[in-house]
Amino acid sequence: MDPKTLYRQGVIAIRDQKDIARGRELLLEAVQQDPNNDMAWLWLTKTVNDQATRLQYLDRALQINPQNEQARLVKEKLLGGPAAA
Repeated sequence: MDPKTLYRQGVIAIRDQKDIARGRELLLEAVQQDPNNDMAWLWLTKTVNDQATRLQYLDRALQINPQNEQARLVKEKLLGGPAAA
């Protein structure tokens, strides 16, 4: 599968099917093929419980696209205040 299809299928698995493990698997494959998909990195945060890993994924998304408002908001919430730019 191409990275865009993997991304879409990963989101569907998480959002619609509530299959976090399958979603994670698909999204990890998507970012392996296309490491610059900021939204895939953002969605990966929904597949882990570890705050440090979530922050790594968010930082990667924001490194790729500093204008990703969703990633910035999730990071703010995770850190309990406004995220540093």
